[in-house]
Amino acid sequence: MKNRMYLQLFEDGAGAGSGGQSGSTGTGNGSQGGNAGSASGAQGTGTYTYEQLEEIANARVERSERTALANFFRNRRQSQILRHRKRQTSRMCRSYKAIWKRQTVRMKD
Repeated sequence: MKNRMYLQLFEDGAGAGSGGQSGSTGTGNGSQGGNAGSASGAQGTGTYTYEQLEEIANARVERSERTALANFFRNRRQSQILRHRKRQTSRMCRSYKAIWKRQTVRMKD
């Protein structure tokens, strides 16, 4: 299900018009049941001022930036852990091979 953002057209003066958009854009095939272009708000969602919309947009941008940074550092940390484990595993394999080699030399003697 897609989240749709319905925005209201803003008027500068009294009765400035709606900019030439008609109200019923979603009734073509019956899949969209709202009036997406109406000036009074879509489906009773209310009206927002420009400042409120700007605050909402800024909050979303800030939240997405924070999420992106958190994901970046989380992935970076995970890759560091994997590199450490890989080094540790290869070190353990080398030491095991060295011990095995010494034991087989002792057994031959």
